[in-house]
Amino acid sequence: MIRIARLLLIITMAIALPTIASSKERVIQVSTGEWPPFLSKNMKYYGVAARIISESFALEGIRIEYSWLPWQRSYNNVINGTSDASAIWAITDERSKELLFSDPIIKNTNVLFFNKNRPLNWASIKDLSGLIIGATNGYFYGEEFQQAETSGLITVERTSIESSNFKKLAANRIDVVIAERDTGYEIMKQVLTAEQIESLDFSQKEVASFTNHLVISKKIENGEALLSTFNKGLKKLTESGKVEQYLMESRSGLYQK
Repeated sequence: MIRIARLLLIITMAIALPTIASSKERVIQVSTGEWPPFLSKNMKYYGVAARIISESFALEGIRIEYSWLPWQRSYNNVINGTSDASAIWAITDERSKELLFSDPIIKNTNVLFFNKNRPLNWASIKDLSGLIIGATNGYFYGEEFQQAETSGLITVERTSIESSNFKKLAANRIDVVIAERDTGYEIMKQVLTAEQIESLDFSQKEVASFTNHLVISKKIENGEALLSTFNKGLKKLTESGKVEQYLMESRSGLYQK
């Protein structure tokens, strides 16, 4: 009888162990915004960048909960500690004062989209003077573009919803849109007709190209340790070949729902 009781106790503990272990799983909050095909709550895995981030943390025993916000609010949330981290951001001097940056997750290329009935030929930023350029709040397009905007050399109209810029461009309400190349085409497929998409093109000359990163506020406790944990998982995922695999899958449209 005693043996049977012990056996039942062992079985009960064995069943309970997975539940106990899962209850101790660490969960962190990551604020982000819509930026397809890299980040979107309407895509499989929430987009390729979100998949890379989630699986990098998972390799280190951490689960992610995403909050989808306008980009400026997403940034503010990580600064004030409402979110543990935010995805994804380019490195700037200003942001570096407040944030810790992970190892690079993806590389982006910013280009200028224009209407084919008004061809765009430019060699330097000053050639864009006199044009109305659509841009998005909170986005960084490179130091040269930012300096030109701040100094008034170029005219930039910013909006909180990136797709609005492409609608304006198709309607000839602005002259050009600055956007990440892959993101631009993804947005156009979502909000424009096939005829409108055909009427637009982008300049082969890049405005800027840079890497994007997970960010953590310098104010939060153990922020550097959390970042180190993420980088460790990202290194494992990269060395396994899965990061490159996921990027190729994204470019092939496999993350579309």
